[in-house]
Amino acid sequence: MHVLVIPSFYPDESNILNGIFVREQVRALSDELSKINVIYSEQRSLREFNLTNLRSSYFQFHSIKDDNWSELSFKGWNLPTILGKHIWIYNSLRLFKKYIKIFGKPDLIHAHNIFNSGFVASAISKKYNIPFVITEHDSAFVMKSYSKNKLITASNIFKEASKVLAVSNSLKLVLEEITPNLKVNVVPNIIQTEINILRKIGAKMELIH
Repeated sequence: MHVLVIPSFYPDESNILNGIFVREQVRALSDELSKINVIYSEQRSLREFNLTNLRSSYFQFHSIKDDNWSELSFKGWNLPTILGKHIWIYNSLRLFKKYIKIFGKPDLIHAHNIFNSGFVASAISKKYNIPFVITEHDSAFVMKSYSKNKLITASNIFKEASKVLAVSNSLKLVLEEITPNLKVNVVPNIIQTEINILRKIGAKMELIH
């Protein structure tokens, strides 16, 4: 099965520990799946903006091959506004178009965090008819930090996903509370659980075809 991972946070030159857990999961899953890759739209902080850094991050595509998997990224800069969010989503969709030209169409999208990778996965799913899974890590749901409108938007995306995973039981309960009839799986042993879930979804897809 061909899986494409779309993280909301991922290591880059400005922060090598940013979303490092996603890269480690991909590395582990690459031993179990026939094909798994990553796309990520980098957005470096404008506080780091200078001529030297601009030379390394000037809105270009960048590809890395690592063992059994690859990363395709777009190097850009962050605007800490609602416009920045839309630019991130737009650039991620551009990345996906480039991705399928290089690697082909994936069988499944795995988004990490609904804000904002879930939005990208939803848009891809609707346009290309590819199912998607969301793993939610965001403790802001538990802390009640999001507005009612953001929770409604998140709920609508969760409903579209083939499977929603949460990294803790408290997060699971909140996601199920804001999204009636949603069944969320907790993933304490995150690697093995995700492998099993991806296999089950892949088996169902084979039966459909």
